[in-house]
Amino acid sequence: MNPKPSNAQTPSYWLIESTKLYWPYRLLLTGVAFAGSAIYAWSFAHVPQREQWLPVASAVGIAAGVSWVLFGLLLLTVTRARPSVWAWADACLVTMAAGMTIKMTTVAANLISPPGASFHLAVLMTANLVMAGVFIWCAKRLAMRPLLAAGLWFGVLNGIFAVMMFGLRATGWFH
Repeated sequence: MNPKPSNAQTPSYWLIESTKLYWPYRLLLTGVAFAGSAIYAWSFAHVPQREQWLPVASAVGIAAGVSWVLFGLLLLTVTRARPSVWAWADACLVTMAAGMTIKMTTVAANLISPPGASFHLAVLMTANLVMAGVFIWCAKRLAMRPLLAAGLWFGVLNGIFAVMMFGLRATGWFH
């Protein structure tokens, strides 16, 4: 726990400290994001139609990775990196961990009894909506208006993801 600040410290101290993750947690959540994505894609190697699903799963991973990087850069531009780069990185890590938890449903399903496309789409949509809620909550704690946070999430992050998926499909990455 952080020491109590003096009265002379600014309110921004409270804002940053109340949302701050310590390095072990940052490293853990970064590992969850990368390992979770790899495990998610790997689980499609164990389904009967793996030739069909592996390219789709890898496209989802590529599109998500590119989307998060571009989203993060735009987020820092829009906020002018306030309250701090680390505060926004922490918000994104917490958000990704929530989504990865939901996507593990797909991993379990693929290993037990591979479901159809509608199941996979439902899991991705659920993960996206939960992550949107977590991100909006984190952004509000960092003094961003919820409507702006939702616009950035659904317009920018999801928009980049959709463009990437269409682009990968158009180039023949998957059918």
